[in-house]
Amino acid sequence: MLAGTVVGWGILSPLAKARGWAPGPVGDWVTGSRGWTIWICLAAMLADALVDLGWFAVQTLRSSWREYRHGQSMDSGERLRHEHDPREVDSISGIQSDNPLLTRFWLAIGLLLSIAIAIPAVALPFGRFMPTYVTVFAIIISLPLCIMGVKAVGTTDHNPASGIAKICQLIVGRVIPRSKPHAKLINLVAGGIAEAGAVQSGFMMQNFKTGLLSGSSPDTQFFGQLIGSFIGAILASALYRLYSTVYNIPNDTFQVPSGYVWRAGAALSVGEGLPEKTPVFGIVVALLFGSFAAMRIALGKSKWSAFIPMGIPFSVGMYNAPSFTLVRAMGGLAQWYWTSRMQRSETSLMVFACGLVLGEGLASIINLMLEALSIPHI
Repeated sequence: MLAGTVVGWGILSPLAKARGWAPGPVGDWVTGSRGWTIWICLAAMLADALVDLGWFAVQTLRSSWREYRHGQSMDSGERLRHEHDPREVDSISGIQSDNPLLTRFWLAIGLLLSIAIAIPAVALPFGRFMPTYVTVFAIIISLPLCIMGVKAVGTTDHNPASGIAKICQLIVGRVIPRSKPHAKLINLVAGGIAEAGAVQSGFMMQNFKTGLLSGSSPDTQFFGQLIGSFIGAILASALYRLYSTVYNIPNDTFQVPSGYVWRAGAALSVGEGLPEKTPVFGIVVALLFGSFAAMRIALGKSKWSAFIPMGIPFSVGMYNAPSFTLVRAMGGLAQWYWTSRMQRSETSLMVFACGLVLGEGLASIINLMLEALSIPHI
């Protein structure tokens, strides 16, 4: 992220402004240099995501083939016992599932039910321009992408949700003709469906990893996730409506830079023209970060892989304001000094960091309530 801030705000933005490639004000998302660098961010994100997800797809196919070959060599009676035993014990943690309901049958029922709910849920707000077949298509193509995202979270602790959404946007852009009315809006909704699935599945994977380390029951976690997702969806929607009522979004405080990245992705997917010189810089950056991703894969768990930049954090550093990234860099330096120089435990530092995040979140909600009640500033 720090490298993205330096390159984006310290090199590319002044260069685009000085050469006249972005003649508008620097902060303008359409004609300014900030909007110009969005396209470079998109190139880095797509290249990194395509290489990473491509590698995970290859690994998944290889693993499935090995399991198939192993299953063919198993005795038929042994295979039946393996498939129908509801008490599967984790060989690492010893955690077992006592609930026979969590079987493949109920997994299939839940999947079909969620798809059946998703289709009218999308049609209700977006039905006037979003065809049903596009919604179904977006759900279908998001499923394998989400599986690869879960595998990525499980092995690397990194959720490539943004990259998954951009890949979905590109695929939908090839299916929906550019001449179709509302092509960009259709593309945005389709990408949103993919990212929602990727983010949700990634969070669930993180929960299960934490549960494995702490010895929690996976059944209890699963039902807790169902309840939390339902309540969280209602609370998030209510908070958004409250924020959008009190504040004009976007504004100087809530600039929603990721929204402009989404818009750029939709424009690219439907074949709209690119700003001057962005194709040249975009190709160079895409090749660079595609190579970086391949190097990380080749190095594996080597200590040197941690020093190879990743496309998505680099892009976040480019399109966010420098103050956002610089504070994170300061936090990283503080963590390094605390653990490396002072030889102190990370636990107390993590508790302190959680307190900072929680305090800021609660304070922002209190401030929102005060603004909604029109209480004057001091």
